Amino acid sequence: MRAALAKLVLKVPFLRRRYVRGLLRQLEDGGKRELPPELAQLRRLLKQVPPPQREQTLEAALRQGLSGEVPNEPEQLPSRSLRRAAQRQQRKRR
Repeated sequence: MRAALAKLVLKVPFLRRRYVRGLLRQLEDGGKRELPPELAQLRRLLKQVPPPQREQTLEAALRQGLSGEVPNEPEQLPSRSLRRAAQRQQRKRR
């Protein structure tokens, strides 16, 4: 049910932009509680992207996540900034 609702919200451009802005605000502020591990990782990756491009990058990541196609290699990521962030992360792991 939650996935169906998310797909519906992300199909409508106005709602998608509103959701992305709210999520970015939540990631930047942090709030009182600690973020779940998935959102903490997303925050780390988004901090590597220039602030004006964060909204577009997050929107592209959300679209890709809902389509079910999760890339394994950095070359398969949609934007250059995400590819570079993934490459940096892989280098740190080695």
